[in-house]
Amino acid sequence: MTKTVEIYIYDLQPEAMARLLEAFETTIEDENWDTFPIAIIERELDDR
Repeated sequence: MTKTVEIYIYDLQPEAMARLLEAFETTIEDENWDTFPIAIIERELDDR
């Protein structure tokens, strides 16, 4: 079984959000990160 976690912009702490926006020289208004995740983490779990 695969477990998936999606991370959105508002899941980040303010400092991490600011660093991400600064790194890409963008703003929340210019992106769709409130609708689409900025990261998707998947892990295969043992079926126990």
